[in-house]
Amino acid sequence: MTVEIPAIPEDYGKLKNVVQELAFIGVDHLNLHQIRCTEHNYTKLLKRNYTFLHGPKITVLESELTALRLVQYIRKNHVNLPVNYCSFIYKYRFQRMAARQIFAPYVVKPHEEITETGIIRDLFLKGEKEKIRDQFYLLRDNLPEENFALMNDEKELHFTKKCWRLIDFTKFDLFITYSRPFILPSVSYRNIFREILLNRNKKIVLERSPVLHNHRINANELALYESFFINNAYSHKDYRHIDTILEPDRSKCRVHEELGFIVDIYDLERLRWGLLDYY
Repeated sequence: MTVEIPAIPEDYGKLKNVVQELAFIGVDHLNLHQIRCTEHNYTKLLKRNYTFLHGPKITVLESELTALRLVQYIRKNHVNLPVNYCSFIYKYRFQRMAARQIFAPYVVKPHEEITETGIIRDLFLKGEKEKIRDQFYLLRDNLPEENFALMNDEKELHFTKKCWRLIDFTKFDLFITYSRPFILPSVSYRNIFREILLNRNKKIVLERSPVLHNHRINANELALYESFFINNAYSHKDYRHIDTILEPDRSKCRVHEELGFIVDIYDLERLRWGLLDYY
């Protein structure tokens, strides 16, 4: 049995007593929801003088602090009641990721890949036909052909990350496109789509729409992209201090222009961890 309730700041004292009772009667889990500000409740929330946080949606700081305080209380007092804090940012990240990961396989091409966050990644080279063709033959000699494809009259070579180590990027221009998969009740005719028949009378449509289209990766961005997303040299913790990654000496700290590219695509490549920063 699970009990779900919002983490209401004014009810913190009451909650401390309630969790003891829930544990006593054998409740299996307590699920605490963070309060979010919407068009339906904002007038009432404004009267409570809450602090509203920036983010994908507007959330209540005091609600999160109440949930965390209650978790701390339960742990400190050894209350036998497992608690899940259902923060908005985790729902936002994980639920959207899960949906995209379900949709993406239906609209992804063999030479493309699905990132950790469920976004479709398309890496490709542009260059002289002869060099593109030579690179194609090199890849074909070393990897299964589903990892790469010649396109646009052999002026482009699209490839997966498995091909990375076999490419001399000084010979080509490197580009990247990211696309978001999503579900619709009918075709919009604005994007690549696939119809899925559910039964004789019902079908759904899966589409993919570019969120970053044909971005040319320069030499400095290439080095960072390789470090972050090919070699996975930096952890999620490192990302929170992204402006100091290339300059460990904080007295000389400066924001590197190339890092803007990593910041822009990070959420397309990797799933962030941790609670939302307050600002």
